[in-house]
Amino acid sequence: MMPSTAPRENRLRVLIADDNEMVRNHLRASLDAEGDLRVAAVAQDGRVALALCRQLQPDVLVLDYHMRPGPNGLDVLRELRHDRARMPRIVLFTADTSICDAARELGASACVAKDMPLSVLLDAVRAAGAFGLQSRSTAPRAIAVTSTREHVLVVDDDERLRRVVITALQGAGFKPEAAANGSDALVACARSDPDVIVLDLLLPVMSGRDFLRAYRELPSHRARIVVLTALPDAGHIAAELGCDLGVNKPFKLERLLAAVHTLVAGESRKHG
Repeated sequence: MMPSTAPRENRLRVLIADDNEMVRNHLRASLDAEGDLRVAAVAQDGRVALALCRQLQPDVLVLDYHMRPGPNGLDVLRELRHDRARMPRIVLFTADTSICDAARELGASACVAKDMPLSVLLDAVRAAGAFGLQSRSTAPRAIAVTSTREHVLVVDDDERLRRVVITALQGAGFKPEAAANGSDALVACARSDPDVIVLDLLLPVMSGRDFLRAYRELPSHRARIVVLTALPDAGHIAAELGCDLGVNKPFKLERLLAAVHTLVAGESRKHG
């Protein structure tokens, strides 16, 4: 489903860097066709990408890895990392996924294989932009990257939301898994207990509340739990359910990622 068209000045501004002209043109047309995205410029190599990043300060940079001549995608990431005040959120778009971990360590928000459907790249761009434009008065920041690989289970019946959250978690260095209902989530937990569960309460087949009761009967249950709800005062609801944190829907990805990072870091159990 195509997002509603936002005013041009409010669209997420994207810079595309790829040495293949056909890829650049295809991505430009595809992203410009989205109601909430706007291609600010394209770059044919790493040097031009660096110059345009510093000049235009885009919200998101879609960056190819293999670019010739000049610096490749990882080189561009390293250079931008030294120039934090101007660093956009970066989605590496590559045929060589073996460099994805290195890209994340350098601050990439996500790494998308070129053979994936276009929708995956679009979701990654939106995830990198955290569902909205960053203030023009402050530079965009890369989504925090964790050096560990904690297992995070995302339980929500909204397929698009699952894809976006999974992409963001992957970009942040986690090992995410998805389930569309409480029953599937319970099976996943019995197979391999996650470190963190991101749990919607209104689910088909088995509700979030029923899942919690059943999950706590598992002998190995140990996950910290973030509750997602459209009801007011998510923190209070999470506390009543004995969960760690509550996040109200709709939410910004930064808020959810911060909650997951908080629990992974082992901070005290909080509600709100």
